[in-house]
Amino acid sequence: MWTMRGYQRVLQPKLLGFAAVLLLAVALAPNGAQGAATKSYIITGQASLRIFTAYTRPSRGGLPAIPPTSPSPSPSAPPPPLSPSSPPPPKQPQLAYAHLGCVPQLGPDGYLTDAGCELPPLTLAEGPAALALQEQLRLLSGEVGQLRLNVSVNATAGAQLLSAGRPPALLSYTPVTPSGVLDDPSSLFPASSSASLPTVVFLLDTCGWKNPFRSAQGFKKYLLGDVPGAVENNLQSLLHTCSLGAMQLRPESTLVLGPFAVPCSGNTRILTTTTANSSSSAPSGTVRLTAGWDASQRCGAAEVEAWRWAAERKLAKAAARGGPDSTAALLASAPRHYRSQGGRTSLLLLPDQLPCGWSALGEAGCGGPSCEVLMRAGLARQPQVLLHELMHTRGVMRHAASGGDPAGDPSDPLGDLSPSLTSASSSSAPNATTKLLCPNAVSASRLGWAAPIASASAPSSSSAPNASSDSASAETAPGTISSSSSSSTSSSSSPRSYGRISVSSFSYGDWIRGLILPVAGTTANSFIEVHLGAASINPYTWQPVGATVPYPTIYLSYRVRNKTYGGYDSGLPEALSRKVHIHTFNGSLFNPRDYNVSNLEDWGPRFNRPDPASDWAGNGDMWASEFALDGATGLGGSLVVRVVSVGPTEAVVDLCRRTVAREDPYDDSCYDGLDNDCDNRVDEWDPDCLIR
Repeated sequence: MWTMRGYQRVLQPKLLGFAAVLLLAVALAPNGAQGAATKSYIITGQASLRIFTAYTRPSRGGLPAIPPTSPSPSPSAPPPPLSPSSPPPPKQPQLAYAHLGCVPQLGPDGYLTDAGCELPPLTLAEGPAALALQEQLRLLSGEVGQLRLNVSVNATAGAQLLSAGRPPALLSYTPVTPSGVLDDPSSLFPASSSASLPTVVFLLDTCGWKNPFRSAQGFKKYLLGDVPGAVENNLQSLLHTCSLGAMQLRPESTLVLGPFAVPCSGNTRILTTTTANSSSSAPSGTVRLTAGWDASQRCGAAEVEAWRWAAERKLAKAAARGGPDSTAALLASAPRHYRSQGGRTSLLLLPDQLPCGWSALGEAGCGGPSCEVLMRAGLARQPQVLLHELMHTRGVMRHAASGGDPAGDPSDPLGDLSPSLTSASSSSAPNATTKLLCPNAVSASRLGWAAPIASASAPSSSSAPNASSDSASAETAPGTISSSSSSSTSSSSSPRSYGRISVSSFSYGDWIRGLILPVAGTTANSFIEVHLGAASINPYTWQPVGATVPYPTIYLSYRVRNKTYGGYDSGLPEALSRKVHIHTFNGSLFNPRDYNVSNLEDWGPRFNRPDPASDWAGNGDMWASEFALDGATGLGGSLVVRVVSVGPTEAVVDLCRRTVAREDPYDDSCYDGLDNDCDNRVDEWDPDCLIR
């Protein structure tokens, strides 16, 4: 804070407004301003805090490297502490931004206005610090709060420019957005079987650079399937296919405006405020805060805010004109508060020549009346990148990790898209427009597009990817005991449904054998969810019952690469096809403010990291989670997975809960008739039980 002559000066702006996207603080100071005197002020008021995550063009390619298997603990060693796995260290910097700005005002037809706003754009944090701030404040991007900020300024002639050297410090934040429906678990799932996604696309020209799309119709072919020249893998088809019809992009709720020009440079709003002093003996004074933008030099907060409000003014004019360009019905249909199925999506497509350090930006969560995505227009020809950003705004706030890379999962659009976008079979059929990669089991659950197995009937072979006339249908309902599985003394012989597995699911024995996993995309109920940290799961509320301990939830899904262009998972990398995918997730699907990431652990039947304790035959078909048992409750342990078979319509897996790292002849584990360490050898048949 700035103290002059012992007096504290406090700025009281009329209104702090909605955030722009990026702030490169050094760009706000003019040449020579860095040498000016720096002063600090406390400003208070209401503002919108938005969190953006960035997408950069994929360049890695290939599949993630799976860490080597850790050695099994010795029988005498105490079990490690039970806690969720730490997130893998990032391989590359995470681009993310936390910005403050104008609280949007809703116009009469549903467009947004910054009327009355005086605050220049501010950034609070970048990179991992921005994501940490969101988690600390438990924010959905765009929510409004009452804030106190310490802002540094550089003195100049006629105004005070935001300091280039010091970002504003957030002193306090109190949310003012009503949270009732925002935290309602039911809002995570579509209210109907076919939720709409109202979308407005803006095609912008600036600084003499032209948007590559020179007409609205020229871009619609990447959005909708019923327009001339539509690409096969358009966004409408992609959403319909990957969500199994749960999310729709409809022509009547989609509007494309432009191209139109926006200024290349100028000044943002100026905050002119009289200071209030703590002593009447000190005179009052006037402080002006301003910032300029120049899109030919940078893509900072001031530039993005200029683009945003220019786009909203264009939308307001379209609404006022009526006729074929009327937006009133579209905007009225968009919810004005967060739902997982969407408020209005605003997609700003920018000239490719702009000097931006990112390829696309999307809001992480959506707590405002508009969910914003900014993107280089050329990249928008790849609908899967559009899906990537939409997933961020619709509830999956973080990327999909694997191999120590926070965005390294090649089986999910929020992971590494390079294998699915660059492995085209021919130059005339690039993956960007003909191949389709759908979300992994965790992401699909969070979007409300998939759920654990609960179906009473088996998947139809005719609806499965790559199914042929001689493909036999499954004889047993998904998630139940396979009729062809081998019997075991430690497994029940009667079929039981296993969609959500907890510790109590293993009360029939140590192994659950012959579980059927249908191909993802053939049914909405397609994966198995394992909760070793829960004693039991309520089948109606899906919530834990009884004792619980921290332990990552484990997801098993079966993915098959579809041979049809535009089909479900037609863009799945070949190396991941006909594989059982194992993901872990440390969060809750029922909390819209959950910021955890999914992690692709491995895929089989030939796992990259087979479990040496159970895979004594050396087949590579056994995988195990990290062993961690809670001594007080007996929960946790380790999940051992064996892939029995894979086919065109289904996979069969065996599951075992490991309760000891290794059976010991000096305790009960060698005399209870159970395979406690899940090595397929019981008691006296287990070499671990030999007394040496």
